[in-house]
This record gives sequence, structure tokens and C-alpha cells, in this order.
Amino acid sequence: MKQFILILLIAILSACNTPINHYKTDKILLRQLVKTTEITKSASASYFLILGTASYSEESKTTIKVMGKVHGLYRLIEFDFNDARIKIDNSINKPYLYLKYTGSEKVPLGELITNPNWFLVTSYVIVCPEKYLPEKLLPINL
Repeated sequence: MKQFILILLIAILSACNTPINHYKTDKILLRQLVKTTEITKSASASYFLILGTASYSEESKTTIKVMGKVHGLYRLIEFDFNDARIKIDNSINKPYLYLKYTGSEKVPLGELITNPNWFLVTSYVIVCPEKYLPEKLLPINL
């Protein structure tokens, strides 16, 4: 019985020490790119007899939506603007996107796009020629 517990303990400890690796996906060809900004406003007020207080807050969140070719079909890929990175490469004609993520093993692209938080997607890298920057990046017309 002691040997079984010892083997079980060693197996659990070795599973906890799995190395975390950095990966990047294959190219995802882009068809269209759109930037949207969502503004959330909230206000509150309270008073008691003659004293009162009021507060107002406004939060904006910028989201990038792209149509990317995944496994032969175009699908919507949506991510926060803070996670976007742009790499300029004048040797290419068509812009593309790839994802950088961390994990213990490689993950299929479809699962990464569907559940980016589960697999710790660290950045979305848009690779495009300089002719699309800065103001011509939105929208990309191919």
C-alpha cells in the first residue's frame, strides 16, 4: 500500500511540473478587418437627508473583428485591441494573422479561436505590407 501511495504521489508531482512552451499558429489569411469601440456608461447617486453623493464612470473597449480563412472556410475572429500586434512585411501581398499562445502542448487552430482564454493566447499578430498602414489598415480590401 505504501508503494502505491508513493507511486501515485510521484505521478501527481510529475504531472504538475509539465513545462510551459510558447507556440504560434499557421498563417490565417485575412479577408476583412473591422475595429469597433464599445462605450459603457454608468452613473449612481445617493443621498441621506441633506447630504448626497453622485458618481459617473465611462469605460471604452476597442475590439478588432477579422474574417480569417481557417481550414478552407472564412470565420469571424474577434479579439481585444490591447492583444493586437502589427508586423510590417513589404515582401507579402496579402495580409495574414497568426496567434501566439502558451501551453504544455500544441492546440488545434479551431479550438484556439473558439476558446482563446482557455489556451492563454498572448497576442494576435497581423502581418501586412506598409501600404496598408496607418490609416489604410481599416478596412483591408483584397
